Amino acid sequence: ASKAGVKYVTVFAFSTENWLRDKKEVSYLMDLFSWVLENEIAEIHKENIKMRYIGDLSRLSPKLQKLVASAEKKTGKNTGVTLVSAVSYGGRKEIVDAVARESYQKIVSLLATYPNLRLTLNISGSLLELLARYGHQSIIKGFKSHAERGAVEFLGSAMYHPILPLLSDGEIMRQIRLHDEISRKYFGETYKPRGFFLPEMAYNQKTAAVLVSAGFEWVILDEIHVAEKINFGKKYNIAGVGLGTVFRDSFLSRTFPPEFIVENMEKIKTEYVVTCHDGELYGHWHRDDWGYYKKAFTDNRIKMLTVSEYRAELSGGEDIAVHDASWESKPEELAENTAFGLWNDPRNKIHNMLETFKRKILTLVESHQSSPGYETARHYAD
Repeated sequence: ASKAGVKYVTVFAFSTENWLRDKKEVSYLMDLFSWVLENEIAEIHKENIKMRYIGDLSRLSPKLQKLVASAEKKTGKNTGVTLVSAVSYGGRKEIVDAVARESYQKIVSLLATYPNLRLTLNISGSLLELLARYGHQSIIKGFKSHAERGAVEFLGSAMYHPILPLLSDGEIMRQIRLHDEISRKYFGETYKPRGFFLPEMAYNQKTAAVLVSAGFEWVILDEIHVAEKINFGKKYNIAGVGLGTVFRDSFLSRTFPPEFIVENMEKIKTEYVVTCHDGELYGHWHRDDWGYYKKAFTDNRIKMLTVSEYRAELSGGEDIAVHDASWESKPEELAENTAFGLWNDPRNKIHNMLETFKRKILTLVESHQSSPGYETARHYAD
């Protein structure tokens, strides 16, 4: 590298995800790391190489931290190639940290600041695991605390955010069970879901039947799932399924609701406004430089409800026909009977190959449940 004129070389020596490997493997790799720093540093220094380390070095043992610091100091004035070793480093942690800081911690803070704020919340089991793994237990505890006082209602969902209509009934139920298990682990008795959030709001009747058998009372859908105009003052049930439903306002859900509602209060003619969107809307996509959180959440004209509280205020129960769709569906796709075109467009060759590959992998993995490597294979399949 030096002869070629390269000034910097970065090697990814150990990612944050590597900490999840078998403890014996991790211990061996750390010992190997220590051995190199103890036995090879003299040769590295002789070659005029400057050593640098990046990543979360606090997770290394005290002995290894000292060796790293010593190597950087010993080679710090060398003028050859700078060798950067990325240790306990990975893009996933940085992304989770940023979103947790900007959005989820922001939502917890809003709940603490405005006692009248109510929300119905889904955090997928896989995201819960990442929040716990990367040190964001305060967010988990915050949501649990607000759920205990009735400000947060948790939803059931699928563990790894899959498009459920593209899975078998058995796999749908497995995803629900895994999500329930991890949610109860972190939220305890406050996790008592009556409703269900479909990842990407991807719905079909087969999935609805599984939700009924799993004991859920209602599901959240989009206006695009129905042909008729929604009356947000009515309680709806999905015709022929035995499952209640709540429809989000498609337009309002794509705005920054606190701002839109405050600015258009006099124009809103409905008694109820239902919004549903990704949590990253708050703090990440919209930073609220104009103080709309305070304006909306302290406005006496606005009463905030969880979805179950909202349904409890509605009387009766009207059956409504619901068709297969997701919140990403387009009218022109639905007109061609393509319900999930973003992920499974029959005209898309890559989609078709991926779907075939997925089915083969899942079939292969499930046919080896007695194998010693099944759990590892199942983890990577997920």
